[in-house]
Amino acid sequence: MLRPVTRYADDLSYVHHTGFADLARGAARFVVDLIGPERRRVVDLGCGSGIVLRALTDAGHEAIGVDLSPAMLALAKRTAPRARLLQGSLYRVPLPSTDLILAIGEPLNYLEPDARPPALAAFFRKVARALPRGGRFLFDVIVDAPGRPLSRRAWAAGEDWAVLVDTTEDAARTRLTRDVTSFVRRGRRWRRTRELHHVRVLRTVDLRRLLRDAGFAVRVRTSYGEHPLAERRRAFLCTKR
Repeated sequence: MLRPVTRYADDLSYVHHTGFADLARGAARFVVDLIGPERRRVVDLGCGSGIVLRALTDAGHEAIGVDLSPAMLALAKRTAPRARLLQGSLYRVPLPSTDLILAIGEPLNYLEPDARPPALAAFFRKVARALPRGGRFLFDVIVDAPGRPLSRRAWAAGEDWAVLVDTTEDAARTRLTRDVTSFVRRGRRWRRTRELHHVRVLRTVDLRRLLRDAGFAVRVRTSYGEHPLAERRRAFLCTKR
C-alpha cells in the first residue's frame, strides 16, 4: 500500500503549479487591479508556487509569501525571485504591518488530521492588527452553500504528469477528505505519490460574524473579477474599519 506523504510534497506541488494555476492567475489579475498603481506591501498566506507573488512584484509592489510546504516555496523562489518567502503556518507566522493580506486557494480550509482546528476568531484579529484602517484582507474558502455534495472522483493529466483525486464529504462533521494520487515523470520513469488532505467546510454566516467582530466590513464574491470560483467556493473581500 502506498503510504501518504506530507501535504504538497514535491510531486503534487509540481502538478498543482503546472496544471492547476488558473485560480492563481485569475486572482492575481484581480488583486493587481484592486491595489492600483501606488506601491504597496502585500502578504500572501498560503502563497503556493508564487504566481500571485510574481504578479505583485512585476507590478512594483513589495510581496511577502508564507507557505508550510518547502516544495511549494522552492517553486515560488523560482517563480517570484523578488518576493520575500517565509516557511511556516499561516496561523503562527508573525505578520508585519502591511496594506493587504491574501489567503487564496482555500488555505483556511486545510486541517492537520489529528490537530484541533485553528481558531478563526483569533486569526482574524491577528490579521486586523497587521492592517491600517482601510487595509484589506482577501481570501477564499469552501462553504456549506446549497449544492450537491462534493464527494466525487476526478482525474487530469498533462505531458509529464497525471493526478487522481477521490473526494469524500462528511456533511455531518463539515469535513472533506481528499485522497490524491500523483504520477510525475522523472527521467525515463514515472513516480507515484499519495497525499491525504483534510479540509473543513465553513459557514458563510459564521465567517461574516467573526470578521465583523474583528473589525472588518465584508463583501462576499463568487469570482475574482472575470475568473469564476469553483462550486461552493466564496471569496471574502474585507476592509478594516
